[in-house]
Amino acid sequence: MYEAEEGRVSLAAVLFDMDGLLVDSEPLWFEAEKAVMERLDGDWTHADQLALFGGSLRRSAGYLLSRGRREATVDEVASWLVGTMAGLVTERELPLMPGAIDLLGQVRAAGLPAALVTSSERVIADAVLARLAGHGVEFGTTVCAEDVRNHKPHPEPYQRAASLLGADPAGCVALEDSPNGAASAASAGCRVVAVPSLVPIAPVPGRRMVVPALTEVSLAEARAVLDVRFWGAVAVLMHAASPHPKGGSIPGGWTATLVGFVPARAPERAATGTLNRPTTEYGGSVAAPVFSKILQYALRHFDIAPPSTPAPPACSGAGAAPPSPR
Repeated sequence: MYEAEEGRVSLAAVLFDMDGLLVDSEPLWFEAEKAVMERLDGDWTHADQLALFGGSLRRSAGYLLSRGRREATVDEVASWLVGTMAGLVTERELPLMPGAIDLLGQVRAAGLPAALVTSSERVIADAVLARLAGHGVEFGTTVCAEDVRNHKPHPEPYQRAASLLGADPAGCVALEDSPNGAASAASAGCRVVAVPSLVPIAPVPGRRMVVPALTEVSLAEARAVLDVRFWGAVAVLMHAASPHPKGGSIPGGWTATLVGFVPARAPERAATGTLNRPTTEYGGSVAAPVFSKILQYALRHFDIAPPSTPAPPACSGAGAAPPSPR
């Protein structure tokens, strides 16, 4: 599994979240929650939906009950919510997230094991899978809420998925859209590619890559997130782009902040696979568009991307400028 001489871990399996990652189901969840709240004679807002984002059914039912004015049990509210949502998934349009079909196709074509890991109840997951089947998408391995005693952010869902696939979590890459899901996968020992939907997710050096959409993810990124050389390259380029005195500067107008990556001491450390541990020594932040370019540059620089991708000039050191945003 681990190739010490290259600082790599082979990609063993790809694990997918469902709601908000593969399908745009959050609007349906809002509608279902609002319908349940009407039965409880209470009000429901998008702020309430965010409070439940990435949580378990029982937690959601308890929250809904606390916001209502009519008496009911947690089990009753949970049953109402599951039944309403399953009906909506079956009856309403359920858009796929951009890039989902393409990435799933790449995983299938590469012969990689894959699993669906969701906090939703199985009746909801089955309804979604029935819709996905119409697009040629199937999952032989699924982990739903009923399959585990502890839900996200606990590591059990992703530990179980890896076990069912016969894979070491250290060789698994999980794709998630929620902080709870990302934390669950990371705690299980997986590397994470986060695609935030409703709530921001912070990157973690060497453990979690954050991208704006699934259209930005391919098997190249999935393999790269397991490669310390890639993270070393990112660290060097972050040093070049960060606005501290020891680094370069960010082009004007790019104001989105991204923190948490630390520059390697020297570019050769990236080339040999030595990844610096997190520290606050530099404390710089870079704009999101810069970071996106840095990821692509690092992928190409270490030949992790497909051979058809044009190679950029070699990195000349910690002071080298990041690639142009255009």
